[in-house]
Amino acid sequence: MPVFGVFSSTFIATKISGLNPVFTILWLSYVETCLGLFIVLNFKYLRKIGFVKKYILKIREKSRRFLRTKKRITAVYFLMISFVFLPIQGTGPIAAAVIGKLLGLNIILILSSIFIGAFLRFLILVLGLHLA
Repeated sequence: MPVFGVFSSTFIATKISGLNPVFTILWLSYVETCLGLFIVLNFKYLRKIGFVKKYILKIREKSRRFLRTKKRITAVYFLMISFVFLPIQGTGPIAAAVIGKLLGLNIILILSSIFIGAFLRFLILVLGLHLA
């Protein structure tokens, strides 16, 4: 599987056209954050499905007991950044938004972890492409 995935055409177009790599990094991070925002804002519709609702409530109750201290919330926050950062199939903004909502995290924590993780991922990929 290619590391670039869906964004390969954007990387190639950036390299050919001579766009500033910082603009590309910020733009792609913004797009990923918007994907996460869409999932976070529409998660309430998933809870309306009968058999899914009971699992969501069980997971949230267990996570509420686990995330009582600020130290654990910080650890989960950095794990979510790492989860978005990894360019592996199944990781990214959509999965991170679902996990964040299942854990009952604040929308600011979810979206900031998505933005930071995407920014770091695209920083390495875009600058690696431009330096090659």
